[in-house]
Amino acid sequence: MTSRNLLVALAASTMLATPLAAATIGSFDDSRTVGNWYLTGAKYDSLSATIEGSGSTIAEATSVITSEYLDGVDAFYTGSIDSDARTDGHSTDAELLALQSWVSAGGLLVIGGENAKFTDNANSWMNAFGLTLTAGKHSEGTFSNSSHALMDGVTAGAELGALSGGAFADGDFDILASTDGGAAIVAKSYGLGTVVALADGNFWDDGPSRGEKRYSENTAQFAANLFGAEQPLRSAITLPSPVPLPASLPLALAGLGGLLALRRKRAAA
Repeated sequence: MTSRNLLVALAASTMLATPLAAATIGSFDDSRTVGNWYLTGAKYDSLSATIEGSGSTIAEATSVITSEYLDGVDAFYTGSIDSDARTDGHSTDAELLALQSWVSAGGLLVIGGENAKFTDNANSWMNAFGLTLTAGKHSEGTFSNSSHALMDGVTAGAELGALSGGAFADGDFDILASTDGGAAIVAKSYGLGTVVALADGNFWDDGPSRGEKRYSENTAQFAANLFGAEQPLRSAITLPSPVPLPASLPLALAGLGGLLALRRKRAAA
């Protein structure tokens, strides 16, 4: 190794592991979703407040998923995909390829489904990740007794408050919440990343629904686990710990720097 390369290597080895910056959360805008059930829509003011209160940043919403957009976010939430009566909610091949590559590299994708009127469009996103939403109109439900990291601090058996959603066909995933129709929130690994799918998006409405406020303390905790800057799924994406170095290293670096300067001076003479 040359003196120059040794100096660079020693300097690089002194860098401390950098903590994760606040997470940036991307999302669709209203062009791909139903009503106001998208992250920056009127129904999700409480969800947005939880995300920002947890130290994360909500990116400007987009009408189309591209690799360039995904490069700027840590998580992406589709919102409640638009109904089958409209083609706007359906995925495109280019979007799926971009998402699969991004999730495989460590991204967090959250896909929002709904009831029987939304199944085809929702599955155009979910099927690409091995998930299938079945048609139904299931309500209420509870958070599961799961050891999954996303359930940290969420009370097992607490009311979910889903409203007229679907359910997931059997598959290879962790069940985070259920209704009388079956799995209502599921999570699965995909490459180095994670996909979380919702059979209903109403459970974190901030407004009254059927006379009751659905956004609960447990819902907020789940949202913080999912989208917060300290969310557990991001904890693995940290730089390696630095290798302990001798206290004399600064002197060694200074000496090598002086040696290189002297060589450059002699060469120029």
